[in-house]
Amino acid sequence: MLLQSSEKRAALLNCCGQSVGVEGCCRQDVDAGEFRAGRAGSLSRVTDDLDAWNRLAALLPPAEAGQVADCWQIGEQEAGLGLLVTGLLAHRIPIDGATRAEIAVIAEAWGERATLAPALARCVGAGGPDRLVLLAEQARGAGADAEVSGSVRVPWIACTGCGAVLTRLHEWEPWGELSYLALGYLITSADGSAVLRRFPDDAVDRAFAALLAHPC
Repeated sequence: MLLQSSEKRAALLNCCGQSVGVEGCCRQDVDAGEFRAGRAGSLSRVTDDLDAWNRLAALLPPAEAGQVADCWQIGEQEAGLGLLVTGLLAHRIPIDGATRAEIAVIAEAWGERATLAPALARCVGAGGPDRLVLLAEQARGAGADAEVSGSVRVPWIACTGCGAVLTRLHEWEPWGELSYLALGYLITSADGSAVLRRFPDDAVDRAFAALLAHPC
C-alpha cells in the first residue's frame, strides 16, 4: 500500500456488508466540522513512506532517480515530485493507472497536485487495463456537499472495478475558482449519490488506502 499512517480504526471497511475489524458499512471517519479545523501543518503529517518514494524514483534513469531520492533526504519533496513527473514525461516512461494515482496522492499531500496535474496526465500509459484512473478535472466540481457548507465535490480517482471514487472537497474562492487546498476527502459511489466514508484535510493517504481496500 502506498502511504503508511496511523488509522483511527483497526482496519478499513470493505463497504460491501463485510467489515474488517470495524462494525458496519459506510462509517464516516469525521464529522463535517473537522474539515475546516486544524489546517496548519496538515501537509507535514502525511506522505512519510520512504520506500514508496524510492520505488517511484527508481522508475527514472539512475542519475535522475538519484536526484529524486536526494530530494527526500534534504526535505525538498516538492522539488523531487517535479523532477519525478518531468522525468517520466521527458523519457516517455510508461506508468500504469495505479502509479499515476499514487503520484497524484503524494503530490496532493505536499501541495503540488494542481501544479503537476497537467504534466502527470500527459505521462505515457502502460497500455493495459487500469484498476485506478485519474478523472479529468471538472472546473465547477460535481455539485455541493450536503455535510460541509459552501463546499463542492471534485471527483478525482476512480476504481474501474467497483466504481468507487475518491473525491476532493473544495470551497469556492471569491474570485470564482476552487480553493487551492482541499477541505477534505470522500469515498463515494460511482454516481456520487452515496458517501461511503469521509476523511479530514490531512488524511489523503488514508482516503487513498480506503479506495484501494474497497472490494472489486
